[in-house]
Amino acid sequence: MRRPGAAALAALLLASQLGAASYPPELSFRTVRGPRLSVHYAAGLEAQARQALDLAEELLPRLEARYGTRVPRVHVVLADVDDDPNGFALPLPYPLVQLRAAAPDGSESFGNLEGWLRLVLTHELTHVVHLNQSRGLVRVGRKLFGRAPFTFPNTLTPTWLIEGLATEEETTGTAFGRGRDADARSVLRLAALEHRFPGEDRPVLGLDDWPAGQASYLFGQAFLHDLEQSQPGVLARLARAQSGKVIPFFDDFTAQEVAGRSFHAAWKDWAARQRRAFEAEADARAARGLTPLRPLTTRGYQQLGPRFSPDGRWLAYTSGTLARAPELRVMAADGTGDRRVAERLGGERLAFTADGRALVYDEPEVEGLYRVQGGLRRVEIASGRRSWIARGLRASDPDVAGDGRVAYVERRSDRSELALIGLDGRGRRTLTQSAAETQWSGPRFSPDGRWLAAARWLPGGWLDLALVDVESGAVRELLRDRARDLEPAFTPDGRAVVFRSDRDGVSELYALRLEDGALRRLTRTLGGVRQPDVAPDGRQLALVSSSSRGLDLALAGLDLEGAPAAEPFADVLPAPATAPAPVAAQAEPYRPGSTLWPRFWI
Repeated sequence: MRRPGAAALAALLLASQLGAASYPPELSFRTVRGPRLSVHYAAGLEAQARQALDLAEELLPRLEARYGTRVPRVHVVLADVDDDPNGFALPLPYPLVQLRAAAPDGSESFGNLEGWLRLVLTHELTHVVHLNQSRGLVRVGRKLFGRAPFTFPNTLTPTWLIEGLATEEETTGTAFGRGRDADARSVLRLAALEHRFPGEDRPVLGLDDWPAGQASYLFGQAFLHDLEQSQPGVLARLARAQSGKVIPFFDDFTAQEVAGRSFHAAWKDWAARQRRAFEAEADARAARGLTPLRPLTTRGYQQLGPRFSPDGRWLAYTSGTLARAPELRVMAADGTGDRRVAERLGGERLAFTADGRALVYDEPEVEGLYRVQGGLRRVEIASGRRSWIARGLRASDPDVAGDGRVAYVERRSDRSELALIGLDGRGRRTLTQSAAETQWSGPRFSPDGRWLAAARWLPGGWLDLALVDVESGAVRELLRDRARDLEPAFTPDGRAVVFRSDRDGVSELYALRLEDGALRRLTRTLGGVRQPDVAPDGRQLALVSSSSRGLDLALAGLDLEGAPAAEPFADVLPAPATAPAPVAAQAEPYRPGSTLWPRFWI
């Protein structure tokens, strides 16, 4: 693995993150301070800032004790200018964590979670503690030169070690985390079964091939978890040992010194054991019978969001590849005649209008250089002509009723809501009135337009289906367990909802009969399926299937009467953590002085 020098890498790292740390000039910030952290928050986010401070003051000492180090005061910045949930951390020139207030809904790559702030703070504070470490001559250099880039050896370890370590802490330190996520495990399983399991040189920064940016998180976490299981405490010892290396590039020597063998040897052995374990698991699963799927695409990477046209003749979807920008595409329902309709700059879901002539979809838009917020667009299928329905809605996951109303998810800083708007951009109305931290996703109209089925995430990791009355906004809960239940779609008669769930450890499709709550299993696969849509004749499903090359579209038969009953869900997940005690902190105006002093000289 080729790596640039320490100063060059640090400069690149800083440059890549400065844009993400830039905020609209009109934002007004305030600060709440605890014993170890300062949380700087944009106006309107004080409640979340105080929650972040409480959590961080609890998490930081625990991580410092685990890794045997102590970091200077950590600055946490909380803002709500981007609809994409994320965060980042930097150890220099001072420990900094940036958080986006917009939380995920359980359908993104983070999987289910007990709480967004606990998940993201556990991950990012692990980076702060891990990357800040220095020992021996490196520590002497830091005392002489200050927090110079070349005194942070751990920043030059492989990406899978940096991100894998944080993802491991995110998994062991919360009730969920990507290390327990069924879709994350599916990536590893399929790579092993299809003989495309990466060596340790692949899951690094800049990997384009599937699973792209997630590779370092998923493969890194699984490998490091295996190391920690065989040698408890080895991860903390590796981090401490590497932090004292004057020549930081020789990670295999550090592994040999601490773990008794090189990363290369350990990874090779782990990959072989993973393959044997997944093959045994696959054999047991196949013995129970696998659902036959008919492939519609073979591009891999990301083919997403299939939707049947109202007459059932066509399928529309979003196509992402490594060779071009994402596109909206349409094909015949048998997979022939696949063609491009228009470019799409983000988002996955789409819906046909009632006449089948246009598609409605969400698309993020940069506003005023600093904000990225989703609006709703319409594209005519025949001509590819695009137009905005409404901009700046912070919208995602649109669906269109027969009368032209568009349902979508409206994101806010502390929650999301279901909302309605006309195809002409008029009549916007917020449908639900949810408590803080509630997140909605995937709304779908019933055939008669009276109900919306949607997934609702509640604090603690409850990601379940609900019905929402389109007129009153009244909510009827359909399921209540800690399985990840989402992506509902009505059958044509409106009597059942087909949805995706990880209740057996793999993302599969199930059907819930609304009249009596009977739950039926529809698919059994090796890699999992997602994003179902029911054909207008009720006889088949369009879905997204997984392989080691990514996500593709496929068809499966649908027979609700002949489908077997679903197995009971066995909840073996850890209990969610209790909320920490509040930290007494007085809010004050943000003063940048302490962050402006030079931190190092060279």
